[in-house]
Amino acid sequence: MRGVVGLVIILGVALFERVRCIVQDKSALYAKYPQLVSSETDPCVRGLNQVLINMRTDANREIMTQTSMHGLNDLGSMHECEHGTMGDLATYTTLKFNLTYIPVQLISGLCLPSECAQQTLTDFSDTVTNKINSLAISLQKRFNLVDLDKGYGLITRESRVTMMVTQSDTATEEWQQSMRVGFYSAATFCTLVILAFFVVPNVAMLIRHFRGSKRQELESQVSSQRDYLNLQKLDS
Repeated sequence: MRGVVGLVIILGVALFERVRCIVQDKSALYAKYPQLVSSETDPCVRGLNQVLINMRTDANREIMTQTSMHGLNDLGSMHECEHGTMGDLATYTTLKFNLTYIPVQLISGLCLPSECAQQTLTDFSDTVTNKINSLAISLQKRFNLVDLDKGYGLITRESRVTMMVTQSDTATEEWQQSMRVGFYSAATFCTLVILAFFVVPNVAMLIRHFRGSKRQELESQVSSQRDYLNLQKLDS
Protein backbone atom coordinates (compact mmCIF):
# COMPACT_ATOMS: atom_id res chain seq x y z
CA MET A 1 0.00 0.00 0.00
CA ARG A 2 2.80 2.39 0.88
CA GLY A 3 4.49 1.58 -2.42
CA VAL A 4 1.34 2.51 -4.35
CA VAL A 5 0.99 5.78 -2.46
CA GLY A 6 4.65 6.59 -3.10
CA LEU A 7 4.26 5.82 -6.79
CA VAL A 8 1.21 8.09 -7.03
CA ILE A 9 3.10 10.91 -5.35
CA ILE A 10 6.08 10.48 -7.69
CA LEU A 11 3.84 10.42 -10.76
CA GLY A 12 1.95 13.47 -9.53
CA VAL A 13 5.16 15.45 -9.00
CA ALA A 14 6.47 14.37 -12.42
CA LEU A 15 3.21 15.38 -14.12
CA PHE A 16 3.23 18.75 -12.36
CA GLU A 17 6.81 19.42 -13.44
CA ARG A 18 5.99 18.39 -17.01
CA VAL A 19 2.98 20.72 -17.16
CA ARG A 20 5.03 23.53 -15.65
CA CYS A 21 7.75 23.08 -18.25
CA ILE A 22 5.20 23.05 -21.06
CA VAL A 23 3.59 26.23 -19.77
CA GLN A 24 6.91 28.02 -19.37
CA ASP A 25 8.28 26.93 -22.74
CA LYS A 26 6.99 29.47 -25.27
CA SER A 27 9.25 28.53 -28.20
CA ALA A 28 6.44 26.79 -30.09
CA LEU A 29 4.18 29.80 -29.62
CA TYR A 30 6.86 32.23 -30.77
CA ALA A 31 7.63 30.02 -33.77
CA LYS A 32 3.98 30.08 -34.80
CA TYR A 33 3.53 33.81 -34.15
CA PRO A 34 6.93 35.49 -34.67
CA GLN A 35 5.38 38.95 -34.51
CA LEU A 36 5.09 38.49 -30.73
CA VAL A 37 8.84 38.97 -30.34
CA SER A 38 9.72 40.64 -33.64
CA SER A 39 11.70 43.87 -33.45
CA GLU A 40 9.38 45.32 -36.10
CA THR A 41 6.44 45.12 -33.71
CA ASP A 42 5.69 48.26 -31.73
CA PRO A 43 7.58 48.08 -28.39
CA CYS A 44 4.40 48.76 -26.41
CA VAL A 45 2.48 46.03 -28.22
CA ARG A 46 5.40 43.64 -27.78
CA GLY A 47 5.54 44.41 -24.07
CA LEU A 48 1.79 43.89 -23.66
CA ASN A 49 2.06 40.56 -25.48
CA GLN A 50 4.71 39.45 -23.03
CA VAL A 51 2.49 40.43 -20.09
CA LEU A 52 -0.48 38.48 -21.43
CA ILE A 53 1.58 35.43 -22.37
CA ASN A 54 3.66 35.23 -19.19
CA MET A 55 1.22 36.56 -16.58
CA ARG A 56 1.16 33.18 -14.81
CA THR A 57 4.76 32.12 -15.27
CA ASP A 58 6.70 35.35 -14.68
CA ALA A 59 6.56 37.06 -11.27
CA ASN A 60 6.89 40.61 -12.62
CA ARG A 61 4.21 40.13 -15.28
CA GLU A 62 1.91 38.62 -12.67
CA ILE A 63 2.41 41.67 -10.44
CA MET A 64 1.50 43.92 -13.39
CA THR A 65 -1.80 42.11 -13.86
CA GLN A 66 -2.55 42.08 -10.14
CA THR A 67 -1.89 45.80 -9.71
CA SER A 68 -4.07 46.75 -12.71
CA MET A 69 -7.81 47.33 -12.75
CA HIS A 70 -10.12 44.38 -12.19
CA GLY A 71 -13.20 46.42 -13.07
CA LEU A 72 -14.37 49.96 -13.92
CA ASN A 73 -13.38 52.62 -11.38
CA ASP A 74 -10.76 50.26 -9.95
CA LEU A 75 -7.51 52.22 -9.65
CA GLY A 76 -5.37 49.19 -8.91
CA SER A 77 -2.14 49.92 -7.03
CA MET A 78 0.12 52.69 -8.27
CA HIS A 79 2.66 52.15 -5.48
CA GLU A 80 3.12 48.45 -6.17
CA CYS A 81 3.27 49.04 -9.93
CA GLU A 82 5.96 51.73 -9.94
CA HIS A 83 7.73 51.31 -6.60
CA GLY A 84 7.53 47.58 -6.00
CA THR A 85 10.01 44.88 -6.94
CA MET A 86 9.79 45.59 -10.69
CA GLY A 87 11.82 48.79 -10.69
CA ASP A 88 11.64 50.47 -14.11
CA LEU A 89 9.87 47.60 -15.89
CA ALA A 90 6.38 49.09 -15.53
CA THR A 91 4.63 52.44 -15.52
CA TYR A 92 1.28 53.26 -13.91
CA THR A 93 -1.37 54.75 -16.21
CA THR A 94 -4.96 55.86 -15.83
CA LEU A 95 -7.80 54.90 -18.16
CA LYS A 96 -10.54 57.55 -18.25
CA PHE A 97 -13.98 57.41 -19.91
CA ASN A 98 -16.11 60.53 -20.15
CA LEU A 99 -19.36 61.49 -21.86
CA THR A 100 -19.70 65.04 -23.10
CA TYR A 101 -21.75 67.35 -20.82
CA ILE A 102 -21.47 64.95 -17.88
CA PRO A 103 -18.90 66.20 -15.32
CA VAL A 104 -18.10 62.65 -14.17
CA GLN A 105 -15.35 60.31 -15.31
CA LEU A 106 -14.88 56.57 -14.97
CA ILE A 107 -11.23 56.24 -13.94
CA SER A 108 -9.35 52.95 -13.76
CA GLY A 109 -5.69 52.07 -13.27
CA LEU A 110 -3.42 50.05 -15.54
CA CYS A 111 0.10 48.80 -14.88
CA LEU A 112 1.66 48.80 -18.35
CA PRO A 113 5.15 47.95 -19.61
CA SER A 114 7.60 50.84 -19.52
CA GLU A 115 7.94 50.53 -23.32
CA CYS A 116 4.51 52.14 -23.69
CA ALA A 117 5.33 55.80 -24.36
CA GLN A 118 2.75 58.51 -23.79
CA GLN A 119 2.51 59.29 -27.52
CA THR A 120 1.62 55.65 -28.25
CA LEU A 121 -1.06 55.73 -25.55
CA THR A 122 -2.42 59.03 -26.90
CA ASP A 123 -2.65 57.66 -30.46
CA PHE A 124 -4.40 54.56 -29.14
CA SER A 125 -6.85 56.69 -27.13
CA ASP A 126 -7.70 58.87 -30.14
CA THR A 127 -8.23 55.82 -32.37
CA VAL A 128 -10.49 54.04 -29.87
CA THR A 129 -12.43 57.26 -29.19
CA ASN A 130 -13.09 57.78 -32.90
CA LYS A 131 -14.14 54.13 -33.36
CA ILE A 132 -16.56 54.25 -30.40
CA ASN A 133 -18.17 57.50 -31.53
CA SER A 134 -18.44 56.34 -35.16
CA LEU A 135 -20.09 53.10 -34.03
CA ALA A 136 -22.48 54.97 -31.70
CA ILE A 137 -23.47 57.39 -34.46
CA SER A 138 -24.03 54.54 -36.92
CA LEU A 139 -26.19 52.61 -34.44
CA GLN A 140 -28.18 55.74 -33.61
CA LYS A 141 -28.89 56.46 -37.27
CA ARG A 142 -29.86 52.86 -37.99
CA PHE A 143 -31.88 51.91 -34.91
CA ASN A 144 -32.77 55.33 -33.40
CA LEU A 145 -31.77 54.12 -29.93
CA VAL A 146 -32.31 57.51 -28.24
CA ASP A 147 -34.88 60.14 -29.20
CA LEU A 148 -32.53 63.12 -29.41
CA ASP A 149 -35.29 65.56 -30.41
CA LYS A 150 -36.94 65.35 -26.97
CA GLY A 151 -33.80 66.76 -25.37
CA TYR A 152 -33.09 64.65 -22.34
CA GLY A 153 -30.13 66.93 -21.58
CA LEU A 154 -27.44 64.34 -20.97
CA ILE A 155 -27.33 62.89 -24.50
CA THR A 156 -27.59 65.25 -27.49
CA ARG A 157 -26.49 65.20 -31.10
CA GLU A 158 -23.17 66.71 -30.01
CA SER A 159 -22.51 64.13 -27.27
CA ARG A 160 -19.34 62.15 -27.67
CA VAL A 161 -17.54 59.51 -25.67
CA THR A 162 -13.92 60.29 -24.80
CA MET A 163 -11.29 57.78 -23.73
CA MET A 164 -7.88 58.83 -22.43
CA VAL A 165 -4.94 56.69 -21.35
CA THR A 166 -2.42 58.81 -19.45
CA GLN A 167 0.80 57.91 -17.68
CA SER A 168 1.02 58.91 -14.03
CA ASP A 169 3.74 61.55 -14.60
CA THR A 170 1.83 63.14 -17.47
CA ALA A 171 -1.41 63.08 -15.49
CA THR A 172 0.33 64.77 -12.57
CA GLU A 173 1.78 67.47 -14.84
CA GLU A 174 -1.62 68.11 -16.44
CA TRP A 175 -3.23 68.30 -13.01
CA GLN A 176 -0.59 70.74 -11.82
CA GLN A 177 -1.06 72.92 -14.91
CA SER A 178 -4.84 72.94 -14.51
CA MET A 179 -4.50 73.80 -10.82
CA ARG A 180 -1.77 76.41 -11.23
CA VAL A 181 -4.12 79.28 -12.18
CA GLY A 182 -6.48 78.49 -9.33
CA PHE A 183 -3.58 78.19 -6.90
CA TYR A 184 -2.14 81.57 -7.89
CA SER A 185 -5.57 83.18 -7.66
CA ALA A 186 -6.21 81.71 -4.23
CA ALA A 187 -2.72 82.68 -3.03
CA THR A 188 -3.22 86.26 -4.26
CA PHE A 189 -6.64 86.48 -2.59
CA CYS A 190 -5.30 85.13 0.72
CA THR A 191 -2.37 87.56 0.58
CA LEU A 192 -4.72 90.51 0.05
CA VAL A 193 -6.95 89.37 2.91
CA ILE A 194 -3.96 89.04 5.24
CA LEU A 195 -2.67 92.45 4.21
CA ALA A 196 -6.07 94.13 4.53
CA PHE A 197 -7.22 92.63 7.82
CA PHE A 198 -4.00 91.81 9.67
CA VAL A 199 -0.86 93.51 8.42
CA VAL A 200 -2.17 96.99 7.51
CA PRO A 201 -4.24 97.47 10.74
CA ASN A 202 -1.32 96.35 12.90
CA VAL A 203 1.13 98.62 11.07
CA ALA A 204 -1.29 101.56 11.42
CA MET A 205 -1.67 100.79 15.13
CA LEU A 206 2.10 100.71 15.62
CA ILE A 207 2.50 104.00 13.76
CA ARG A 208 -0.17 105.63 15.95
CA HIS A 209 1.49 104.19 19.03
CA PHE A 210 4.93 105.55 18.13
CA ARG A 211 3.45 108.94 17.20
CA GLY A 212 1.56 109.05 20.51
CA SER A 213 4.69 108.12 22.45
CA LYS A 214 6.69 110.78 20.63
CA ARG A 215 4.00 113.39 21.30
CA GLN A 216 3.90 112.50 24.98
CA GLU A 217 7.69 112.72 25.16
CA LEU A 218 7.67 116.18 23.54
CA GLU A 219 4.86 117.37 25.81
CA SER A 220 6.79 116.09 28.81
CA GLN A 221 9.92 117.95 27.71
CA VAL A 222 7.95 121.17 27.12
CA SER A 223 6.29 120.84 30.53
CA SER A 224 9.66 120.28 32.22
CA GLN A 225 11.13 123.37 30.55
CA ARG A 226 8.10 125.41 31.52
CA ASP A 227 8.43 124.34 35.16
CA TYR A 228 12.14 125.13 35.11
CA LEU A 229 11.49 128.63 33.77
CA ASN A 230 8.78 129.24 36.36
CA LEU A 231 11.17 128.21 39.14
CA GLN A 232 13.84 130.63 37.83
CA LYS A 233 11.32 133.44 37.79
CA LEU A 234 10.35 132.73 41.37
CA ASP A 235 13.98 132.65 42.48
CA SER A 236 14.69 135.98 40.83
